[in-house]
Formats: sequence, structure tokens, C-alpha cells
Amino acid sequence: MKKFVCALLAVLVALSSAFVYSGAGATKENTIYDAVEADAFMLVSLNETGHAILAQRNENKVKYPASLTKVATAMVVIDRVKNLEKQVVVSQSAVDAVRGTGAQSAYLYAGEKVSIEQLLYLAMIHSACDACQVLAESVAGSVPKFVDMMNKWAKSIGCKNTHFVNPDGLHDDNHYSTAVDLTRISLKALKNKKFLTIATATEYAFDGSVFYHTNRMLHEPLKEYYYPYAKGIKTGYTKQAGRCLITMAKKNNRSYLAVILDAPLLFTKDRKEYNTAFFDAKELFEWAFKDWDKRKVLEAFEPVAALPVEEASGSEKVRLMSLSNIYTMLPKNAQPEDVSIEPIDPPKELKAPLKRGDFVCKAAVKYKNKTIGTVNLAVYESVEQNVFLSAVQGIGSWIQGILKK
Repeated sequence: MKKFVCALLAVLVALSSAFVYSGAGATKENTIYDAVEADAFMLVSLNETGHAILAQRNENKVKYPASLTKVATAMVVIDRVKNLEKQVVVSQSAVDAVRGTGAQSAYLYAGEKVSIEQLLYLAMIHSACDACQVLAESVAGSVPKFVDMMNKWAKSIGCKNTHFVNPDGLHDDNHYSTAVDLTRISLKALKNKKFLTIATATEYAFDGSVFYHTNRMLHEPLKEYYYPYAKGIKTGYTKQAGRCLITMAKKNNRSYLAVILDAPLLFTKDRKEYNTAFFDAKELFEWAFKDWDKRKVLEAFEPVAALPVEEASGSEKVRLMSLSNIYTMLPKNAQPEDVSIEPIDPPKELKAPLKRGDFVCKAAVKYKNKTIGTVNLAVYESVEQNVFLSAVQGIGSWIQGILKK
């Protein structure tokens, strides 16, 4: 089949009203990577179903997730336990699993009765590893069986480079993930209202103590880190993993998710240590709020592309239209020519007659060669069949068939 042809003029006309060019010079789009210290990260939009990727680095590089693991742990529990008020008993094996490891703990004791919901709050807010051990045993009967559930769940949502060995994130060389997989896990988790409620709580009272969320961006007294628009979700740290963070921010009805992996400590001259994962997230969020906007990049039911068509009467091409408007996040200085439409598995043959609205194929909407959405392309205007040409081609095919015999 002939090469897919984009009707660029039509695209530019359709997009011209959606873009406002900023002549103020280069934005942070080109320098945000210099401002972020983490070895791997992803920043995605929560403002549309496609979750446009605004920035990323080493997103497929295998990393140790540390306690970010607990997001997957919580989701497996929530998916499998209908009554989160169910009481369970803390086992000695759960206590022993984290004793002496230096892991974060809620200091649960063997024989203690606690609800599944309480354990989820302790795991997500305080990052309590003993709570994760109790959850695993309570849900699956044993930690290995629960970890198997975690791996199957991760695979079921599209994770390709994730493998869990435990439910809490304590270091193991075979316990790993990537920024893109942890983003998938986070996006799935955020769709669950119960998870969202737990993961965005800033504090939790348990057994006479108040535990504060380990994300320092949430707490105003911690002025170095505090970011008023931040919400949840999970922090992580081991010596091998570095400083890790999953968090989101909401401002003026716009929301973003940041996944930060392997961020370093910052040492100042006065020997203070700063966790740069929080600074990285703030840099990314501020850049997104300042330099990006949600806008329409494709108008429904307007011609945006064309494909060659066989046996047509009066035209060799058929114009195609999108069946829906496409909105996505784009830099404020984005220009129409930066957006393109590319087919996804276009038909090998397209023959008349065709009716308006007939589905042709899907297409990727791209900004600077990065996919920002997909759209269904359909016939914009009906195409009549050239009966004479069809008959001639039919006779030709018949003759070729005879000759082959």
C-alpha cells in the first residue's frame, strides 16, 4: 500500500487556534533535566486519561524500589480483602522477619490483634515493614505466596521489568523495578479510592502514638521540604536504592505524578544532609505548573489526514477524520508543526465504496515524535466506487488467475 499521507495543512488549520506561541525565549523544557538529581524519574500528567509524559530519564533502567514496593503490597491486599476491618493476629515470624534489619517498624508484637486497614495505614504512612509481613501472612498464608501474588499483579497491569522478593522493599539483588513500571503501579493504585485515602493521609494515630507520613513535602514545619500542593504517596530508601519517592501535586485543577528513583543526598558546608528526592519532585511540579497547559490538539469530525483508495470515483485519496477531540498536556510554547499524526497498523488495501464514519485505523498523535494520545480515524466523506475501473481490475485478476494455471 502507498505510504500514509498526512494532510498537514488541515492539521495546521485545526491546531492553529489551540496553540499560542511564546516568544519569551527558551523555557525550562530544555533545562529541567539539569535541575533533577535523581538517576531515574518520570513525570506524568493526571489531567487526562492518556497520562501524557512530560519528562523522564532512565525510565526503563532497572533500579531497587526500596519501600516504594509497599504501593504494590497495599494494592494486592485491597484487591483481595473485601472487609478491611477484619482483625488479624500478629505472628512471631512476622516480628522476627524485620528484627535486627534496621527496617522501619511499628513495633508490633506477637499475639497483638490489629485490623487489615490499620496495617495498611502503618505500611503506607509510617512505612512499617512489620505491618507488611503481617499483611502478607494474613492474605496469602505465607510471605512467599503473597509475593507471588504481587508479581502476578504487576505483570497483569503491564509491568515488564519488575520482580518482587518481599512485601516491604528490604534490599535483595533480585528485588527490582523501573520508573516506568512504578508509574504503571502508581496510576493503577490511584484509581482505587481506598488506596488514595490511605496514601494521602498526612498522619495516622495507632496504639497511643501518632505516625506522620514519611513524605516530608507534606509537613509545613519542615520548611526545607514543604510543598503545599503535594499529596502522598510513598517514600523509600536503602543504601543500594538511594532516595526514592512517589508523590503527586495538585494546583488550579491540574495534577501531576512524579516517580523519583536513586536520588542522592545533598551535603552542605555546615554538614547538613538533604534528601534531594523531595527537591527533585518540587522542581518537576513547579516546571509543569509554570510551563505546561492542557489544550485541544485535534478537533473531532474535521479532516486531518488522507489515505490512497483503490477503485474510487473522482479521487485517488480518501480524507480521514478523528472521531473524538484530543486534549493533552503540552508546553506553552509548543507550535502546530511539532504535532503529527501517524497511523497504527493502517490497512494494506482500502477500496471504494466507503461511507462517512467507516472506521479505517487508529493513529498516534505525537508531539516532537513522542506519543501523547491515540485516536480512531474514520472516513470523512463517502467515496463512490468507479464501476468501470472495478470491472476492468476484476477482469485483469481473472486473466492472471488463468495464466497462472
